[in-house]
Amino acid sequence: MAKYVWSLVAMVLGASCRPTSFEQYWLWVQHCLPGGEGGALYEKLAAIC
Repeated sequence: MAKYVWSLVAMVLGASCRPTSFEQYWLWVQHCLPGGEGGALYEKLAAIC
């Protein structure tokens, strides 16, 4: 279920990949999110974690 949720998040954000662990989450935010958006988006993604 978690893989499905993160795949949906990646698709909605237009990211080309999704994190597969909490450690990869930080790399994902920095490298895979378009424009390296932050702020409220970080909070929303942390809530999903």
